Amino acid sequence: MSPCVNCGKETRRVCSLCHVAPSYDEETLDPTYYCSNECVQAQMSQHKEMCQKIQQRKFLKRAAHLLKDTMILYRTTAYPLLLEVVSEEPGAVVLAHSSATPTGLLQAFDIDIANADTREGVLLSFACVLSMIVLSKLTEAIFEGTCYKVSEVIDEVTIIHKDSKLHITFPADPPGKIQHEIYRVIFPNNESWVIDVTGAQFGHPNPLCPWHVYAQNRTSNTRDWRCLGSAREEYTIPLHTDHIPASTLKRVNLRFQMEFDVAKALDGYISQWFHSTTNGPSIILGAPEEEYLQWKQVFLEGARVVYEAALKKTVRWEID
Repeated sequence: MSPCVNCGKETRRVCSLCHVAPSYDEETLDPTYYCSNECVQAQMSQHKEMCQKIQQRKFLKRAAHLLKDTMILYRTTAYPLLLEVVSEEPGAVVLAHSSATPTGLLQAFDIDIANADTREGVLLSFACVLSMIVLSKLTEAIFEGTCYKVSEVIDEVTIIHKDSKLHITFPADPPGKIQHEIYRVIFPNNESWVIDVTGAQFGHPNPLCPWHVYAQNRTSNTRDWRCLGSAREEYTIPLHTDHIPASTLKRVNLRFQMEFDVAKALDGYISQWFHSTTNGPSIILGAPEEEYLQWKQVFLEGARVVYEAALKKTVRWEID
């Protein structure tokens, strides 16, 4: 029980529009309590501006988690590597390619990892570019018609970084930097946020982070800014390179084609889904909590069916 902000009467009723929103500048976002509709109306002029500001953050939080959960579902269904866990300790996991079967075929993720956050990290490891390709249509649908400025950012992340809470490595991997891709979202009031769909691979399971926190603690070098959808537009098959043996390159290109086929199947599902609903994604992501969670569950279940059906149609190949 907490006091109503208007009359002081003890109540459990909170403003549902801005409840459970993320903090930006380490400010304390205490819930706003009202005991009645009359008190809501009496306080609306004072609460409205802050409420709308916090609602933007709540919308973005939901969008970030929806993107991440859609990508986790994708990798759970269509994982490209057969791996074995060499060792698993708090904050560190060492993986090795399985010797039982050659790698390269997309298949269900089936690795026994005890810690849930570590499992997410392994699922999303080395998948930042893929996430931009797979989630391109969904990201565009989410932010279409909104007032947010959304861009794709390429940066460098040190594998063993000062703020990394999880290190996923292979035995022969030297410490170093890897390319990482994120979304940057800027609000009309110039609040700047990062949606880091695959940040769990570095021990950051929360996909939403203020830009200034990310820039200070997680990245070592921001290399490029691109328009939303650039990664998808630049994606080309087949890949041509002299640095990979021909047999390996064939497997890589076929795997890329399979991944792209599944991504296109998701595109169709997203278009059909939002075309068949009376409300667009921006309305749904701003819905009351129970309604939003029900929608999300149905959406992800449908995406799982689409992923599995697309995989059955994709080309298979024989490993030399």
